[in-house]
Amino acid sequence: MRQKAIIFIKKDAYANILQAIIRVISETIEWPIRIQLVDHDTFQRFEKDGIYLTSTTTANHVHNGRVQKVDVTQSALKRLLEPFKPLIAKEVSIIGYNDLTEVLFDDLCAQNVRHIHVFCEQGGSMTHSNDQIIYHELNEWKTIQTDFFIQTQAVELGAMQNEAVQAHLRTYQGISDLSRMIARPTWLGDVPFQNQLDWLIHLTIAQTEVYLNHRIQKPLRDKICHELIDADPANDSIFLVGLPAVGKSSVGTQLAKQLNYHFVDLDKEMIKRTGLSITQLYDQDEQAYRDLESELLREYGRLKRTVVSTGNGVVLRKENRDYLARSFVIHLDRPQKLMNYGVSTRNRPLLRGNPGVIKKMRRERAFYYYSISNCRVMNYKRLRTAQILTHLMKRRNDMHAYMREALSQLR
Repeated sequence: MRQKAIIFIKKDAYANILQAIIRVISETIEWPIRIQLVDHDTFQRFEKDGIYLTSTTTANHVHNGRVQKVDVTQSALKRLLEPFKPLIAKEVSIIGYNDLTEVLFDDLCAQNVRHIHVFCEQGGSMTHSNDQIIYHELNEWKTIQTDFFIQTQAVELGAMQNEAVQAHLRTYQGISDLSRMIARPTWLGDVPFQNQLDWLIHLTIAQTEVYLNHRIQKPLRDKICHELIDADPANDSIFLVGLPAVGKSSVGTQLAKQLNYHFVDLDKEMIKRTGLSITQLYDQDEQAYRDLESELLREYGRLKRTVVSTGNGVVLRKENRDYLARSFVIHLDRPQKLMNYGVSTRNRPLLRGNPGVIKKMRRERAFYYYSISNCRVMNYKRLRTAQILTHLMKRRNDMHAYMREALSQLR
């Protein structure tokens, strides 16, 4: 079992948004993270001492835990840029010159950006051996158009509320303030918050990786970003994925009742469409079976407020995984010992004559389920599991409302 972690967040205008981001990260990567808000003075002491995270075996005994002192700067910045790769042939502005700037030089040059324009107070007298890197005076920052705008140092950039300055900032594909360990780009004024939120999410993911010493795979990073930016929890359909006999249909039926959603079982819909059993469909033409499965996944996935129980092999196709990556997905599972007996092979062609195949399927498909799911829930009793999922959906709705309120206060 993974060790619980506690992440401290300073109480300020961004605290509520950071809490929401970290909660989504925690559920998606299945790592228990407790968030503790601290006042300004305490957080300053933590920053001075290099304390950003404590890990403890029980979340209720923080002070008995092991204190980790971590240097997140270089590792987090290198990871931060990964979602934006490749930046080949892009123009990048960097405001300020310090150790962070040097880290960015290495990473951006490795990506073969066209030019890195560095704006700093002594820029007019500075040169670099790499002709990709061009120095400028600080007051020239808004005269040169680039694709990405990164601030690495808290320097005065002039009248940020000036309409011409604001119009210039809106032209960037990406904007980030890296002058703090966790970005707080308050200087952006009326710039649309979407760009700020994207960068804040990616930076928080990168820092969480460093804190936990755990690499978050790209599919999971994409899931986190989709949930925080594009999800509509009041209307989104809910997809259940998992191995055979984990209870997707029975739990899904109960969950739909408790949420007042529609319920769709893709296997039953395939039987209705064709008049054939799942076994007959599979035996006749596996390719046609998978094609129909993919078609129905998209057809019913477009419905609002619907619980969709999928076939266990839906994750085998990349196009299906890509589709589910942009949806809210619950990975339903059961302990292997409960699946070693009493599993019916009716309408489960892959299990015929080989009941031990479930163990093999678990090994082969575990990462697929993990990479497309927002959370994983163990099913022991269907009614209890449905109640747990109903509570999870309520918490999700509350979290989104909480974050929307926080965003509205920053805009």
